[in-house]
Order: sequence, then structure tokens, then C-alpha cells
Amino acid sequence: MRFLIISLFSSLILLGSCKNDFEINDEWKDITIVYGILNSSQTTHYLRVQKAFLGDGNAYDMAAVSDSILNQQHLNIYMEEWKNGTKKKTFNFNEKVYLPKDSGLFATEGHYVFKTTGALDPQAEYRIFIEKDGKPTVTSSTGLLSSFIIKNPPMYQPLPVSLYSSNPYDIEWESCAGGKVYNVEIDFHYWEITATDTIEKILNWNGLSSVTAPTLAAGQKLTLGVTGSSFLSFVSTQVKNDPAVIKRVAKKHGIDFHFYVGDENLYTYMQLTAPSSGLIQDKPSYTNIENGVGLFASRYNQSISGRTLSDRSLDSLALGIYTKTLKFATSGDTFTFWSQTGE
Repeated sequence: MRFLIISLFSSLILLGSCKNDFEINDEWKDITIVYGILNSSQTTHYLRVQKAFLGDGNAYDMAAVSDSILNQQHLNIYMEEWKNGTKKKTFNFNEKVYLPKDSGLFATEGHYVFKTTGALDPQAEYRIFIEKDGKPTVTSSTGLLSSFIIKNPPMYQPLPVSLYSSNPYDIEWESCAGGKVYNVEIDFHYWEITATDTIEKILNWNGLSSVTAPTLAAGQKLTLGVTGSSFLSFVSTQVKNDPAVIKRVAKKHGIDFHFYVGDENLYTYMQLTAPSSGLIQDKPSYTNIENGVGLFASRYNQSISGRTLSDRSLDSLALGIYTKTLKFATSGDTFTFWSQTGE
């Protein structure tokens, strides 16, 4: 302990004797920042292209100025489709799409992304190029993800969905080639009935755990278990007691499952940018952009819609401890409503 104290004291003396007229900022560099995620199920594609900034002033003040993060020079941005060693197509990102941006540290004025359109081939590779006068071309590439088999709920057999107890309802699917991380969201549609109107409401349950595939091969069996109690607890946090509401009724075909899959680049980026819960807060940065920084990756999404809650699930909504005060109809009353309205 005595040695530690002496060492710390000596270090303080050395630090106190050092010169303090050094420059904190490094030499300015023109660094292009790129973010783009391709989805083969879509025909409109976007790239966010901005720049890093460095200066002697207050960083927060500079971040609030759009010129600090938006490129003022002309950029030539295009994407090539390659298959079996041959270039098949070229997509030009000529159009700027101005989007509203949430308030925060960075400038919101003039916020835009670059847009192109066209069908993508899931079997092809896509290479982006960003050219700026006098600077090395910024490049990256990615393959694409495509559809996969969903086992439960069955894709072609609309069985009732059981969400009424602590026993898990297993959502099951097979991995797609190149897919690494999977997320599932569930939409719950219901009717809210007042003295003057009947309004459809939708709750999006998106806080479910991610599922990671062991490898990038297709056909691996993956499962996510969700319990009825967690579903009912979620509903209880989203629906508020309202004296104007006479009754709430689950929609007949009111359960939708949405599946999202990301490739390995997207998975790695998510892992390294997620908040740290341990003692080590610093994480290595990740980029797959050459002559720049950022992410160019792929994802895919597909859905199974129009499933029906089981009888016991409906009764749990009406009578269970989480939602019994929210005026959901019992299964009997719900079936009567469906027979009268068809919904």
C-alpha cells in the first residue's frame, strides 16, 4: 500500500510538471459515414451518407449545425449488382429524400437520405460506391437474405393461438441462408366500443428476445417461447381504463406475427453498439465500409397475419388478473360479436 501511495504521488508530480500547451484535436480528416440496409422484399432502397467533423469549438454546438454533418460537395453514389462474377445492373442513388429527424444533439435541418428503386436478386451480391472529388472511393458490399419457413404458427393452417398461461407458446421457424439474428413482433387487434362508435385498436408487442442462429446455414430450427402471462401483462400496460368504453372485443383474425432477420454484419453492429451492463463500458467500434465508416448490411422480413386467439386466451383477457378491469369480452360474448359482425 505504501508503494502504491508513493507511486501515485510521484505520478502527480510528473503530471504537474508537464507542459499543458498541447492540441487536443487531431489533424482534420474527411471521413465519410455510410449507413444502408438492403431488403430483397422491397423495391425502394436508401443510403444515409454524411461526414464526420472536427473543430476547435464546442462539439455540441458544431453538431447542431447541418454543415458539420451533411456533405456540401457533389457525391456520385451508385450500386452494382453482381452475380456469378458478372455485373448485371447498376442502381444510381440520384434522388434525395428529406426526412423529419427527431430532436437531439445533431442538426435536424435539411436531413436527407439518398434513394434508388428497383427489384433486387436474393442470389446476387451488391456493391456500393461513393465518389467524391479528390478522395478515395468509399465502397462496401453485401449479400442478401430471403424468405424462410415458419413452422408455428403454421403458414397454411390457421390454428388458434394460445396465450393464456405461464406455459410458453412456441414460435418456431427455420433459418434462412446468411441469417444471423432474428426478432419477432406480435400485433394484437381489438375493437373498442363506446356509446357512439366502434374503433379498431392495435397493440404492437415488440419487446421480445432476439434469437441468434448458431451458424449462417439455412434450415436450422429456431424457437422463441412467449407466455400468455407475459402477453396479458403487456396488454395491461398498454390499455388504460376509460369510462367511455363500454366493452373491448378481440378481433376475430386479430393476431399477426412479424419476423425480422439480419445478416452477420448487422448482428455484429448491434452487439457492439448495444448499451453495456458490465464494468467495461468501452467497446470496439465496427465498420464494414472501406475508406469510410458505417454499416452496409442486409435484412429480410415476412409475416403471418390474421390468426385467432383461443377460447381460453379470450377468457384470460376478460377474467385474468392482469386485464380483468379492462372490459374485454369473454369468449362467449366474443363469439356472439363475431357472428353478428363477421369480425
